[in-house]
Amino acid sequence: MGFANSAQFFLLIDGFLKSGHSNFSFFPEMKSSILAVLLTAIAVNGRYVLQCWEGNNYSGSSVRLIANSNDLADYNFDNRAASCCFRGVWVLFDVVNYNKGEWQSPMHLGWGDNYCVTLPRSIRWRASSARLVGDGGNYLRDSLSVYQGEFFMGHEAVYTRSSSYPLFKFAKSAVITGCSSWTLYERGNFGGRAVCAHPSDSISCKPGFFPMKRDFGPIRRIGSVRKGCYAKTALTASDTFNAVKSPRFISYTGNFTFSP
Repeated sequence: MGFANSAQFFLLIDGFLKSGHSNFSFFPEMKSSILAVLLTAIAVNGRYVLQCWEGNNYSGSSVRLIANSNDLADYNFDNRAASCCFRGVWVLFDVVNYNKGEWQSPMHLGWGDNYCVTLPRSIRWRASSARLVGDGGNYLRDSLSVYQGEFFMGHEAVYTRSSSYPLFKFAKSAVITGCSSWTLYERGNFGGRAVCAHPSDSISCKPGFFPMKRDFGPIRRIGSVRKGCYAKTALTASDTFNAVKSPRFISYTGNFTFSP
């Protein structure tokens, strides 16, 4: 049996829970949470969606994003997100415009297929902008995203193929999606010192995160990028999480430390 859209599925489940055939009929607060998670779990048309609620445990009013938002006030959701479900790779920022110019402000990155969590205190009820990472948000599709600031802040450039002259050369953080590795060069036209950056897992295609400039190893800037590995020096994204219990969720609290 198929459903024309998520609203049709929502009405079916809601009717079932109201019918009395479900054990959840005696727990209305639990029922509302189940409905919210179910609705998120069937992201419209398979899109990569971020849905956040103003209450803990996916309760209260919510916002649904399918693309970047440089100001959540446009959705009447500034400083309101307390819990979220992630489909794809998303970053929440404390300040509008992805913390541009406010480099010490908190951020939170989450990824997965409908992976839901109550946000940590550092960003709960503080998020003012949100960004979808990668090529259309599909973390199984090959892409390299580089950012103006550390911890994926500021301007963004996304590459799906080699580029001899990137949009900007002073990237301080990066995210790799898909299974392919990328070579980062200090100079344009694939010149100068180079490092090979790998995803976290090239078999399961888990995204790889390089949240700080020091994670780029010996190169001081990115002058060009090439899909594939063409350098002797290798960087593995999982190495940047050696002190983190879970790589799915990162919080930056302003002092260059992570909290799971």
